[in-house]
Amino acid sequence: MDTGDFCLKQNKVFKDERGILHECFNIGGEYGDVPSGGHFYALTIEPKHARGNHFHKNKLEWFLCLKGEVRIVLKDEESLVENEIIIKGMDGKVIEIPPLIRHTLYNDKDENAIIVSYGSIPFNSDQPDTYS
Repeated sequence: MDTGDFCLKQNKVFKDERGILHECFNIGGEYGDVPSGGHFYALTIEPKHARGNHFHKNKLEWFLCLKGEVRIVLKDEESLVENEIIIKGMDGKVIEIPPLIRHTLYNDKDENAIIVSYGSIPFNSDQPDTYS
């Protein structure tokens, strides 16, 4: 689903008596959702806390939720248009956030949220490409 300058994708989710499996990212190649050469990372967000509230000039980021629920507020730094997306643990939704979109991830719930993310450019502390 295209929602302005960012994209929300529903990946395949497989459920049976053993549990849930959902696709995350296809890296590079003909069927790639994300470019090769970036980096994966995992993060938690404590209950009633937020992370992010920044944008990048060059990096694209993708987020998916493994546990809990996260409200992502997105603001286009050029048009100032704002949107909100909610992703929930193991729901298979992946949000792609392009450059110049400020993103803040809120955990409004009473349990920790666990997020997996992929950045198109590896983090470089000398040139972090992160702007508040």
